[in-house]
Amino acid sequence: MAGHSHWKQTKYKKAIVDAKKGKIFSKLIHEIMVAAQAEPNPEFNPRLRQAIEKAKQARVPQENIKRAIEKSRQVEELILEGYGPEGVGLIVQVTSTNKQGVLSAIKKIFTKYQGKLVDKGGVSWAFDSQFQPKFLQKISESGKNTLQQLISELNQLEEVKKIITNAEN
Repeated sequence: MAGHSHWKQTKYKKAIVDAKKGKIFSKLIHEIMVAAQAEPNPEFNPRLRQAIEKAKQARVPQENIKRAIEKSRQVEELILEGYGPEGVGLIVQVTSTNKQGVLSAIKKIFTKYQGKLVDKGGVSWAFDSQFQPKFLQKISESGKNTLQQLISELNQLEEVKKIITNAEN
């Protein structure tokens, strides 16, 4: 009867459910923090009001919502620039309360996939003011695969909001 414990099964299922719920909660809390930057009062901020409603529907505790609004003053929005495989330009829009931690994580991901972060203006010259590419960069199939892996891993970071590239499809 080894491995047939009712408690073990319950504990295993609960861990899976809690992990999914935690991921949803953190995204909703992050959304509240970004929305509360402009105006922390939901009566005057429709974006914040909508984010709070979403959080309440997902059953985020009220205390967590209040804490997120208070912490919103520490959130920073960053635009990072870098080169991916075969010289493809990437612009990564990030919101975070821990600038150095996010920079470190993103730099590590870029390095893993033959890319590197550059200073402001190093890549933005290849994009217009709305971050649309002025020209498309041709890359090989292996470069496309590496770029997809890079983008996929960046998207797994909850702080990353948008990734723009000038790679040709």
